[in-house]
Amino acid sequence: MKGKIAGLTAAFVLLLSGCYGGGGDEPMLTSKGKDFVLKGVSGLERVSQLTGAESPNKTDRYAVYGTDLGSMINDGDKTYFVFGDTFGERSAGQVGGGGSFWRSNAIGYTTDVNPADGIALDGMITDDVGFPKSCCLRRSWTTTR
Repeated sequence: MKGKIAGLTAAFVLLLSGCYGGGGDEPMLTSKGKDFVLKGVSGLERVSQLTGAESPNKTDRYAVYGTDLGSMINDGDKTYFVFGDTFGERSAGQVGGGGSFWRSNAIGYTTDVNPADGIALDGMITDDVGFPKSCCLRRSWTTTR
């Protein structure tokens, strides 16, 4: 299992490294001199909620009531969902980020191959207590005066 976590962590780091540029303007990625074309989004259909107490996956059993982002990585017959900010309990009706028990980089996995009816998570990579294990450690954010 440790080897699999190390492999997933390496894949996640490689994924993130593609987001950081060398500092120069990349003509295909710059918005200088270009108009924003997207005027709206339509024709979307919500299939299913992936995380939370009200989701079919009932991720509140892992103290996961909400997450942001999410990148998927395939490994064999499993697909891993690497989530960013992960929150515990939230106030009724709360939307957006926030909640108790913040964690980073929770990972869920599935063998579900048909997302058309929602994705059934088979589980999450957890610590000894049963909470999602943070796979990528980072320095704490600190401020100095």
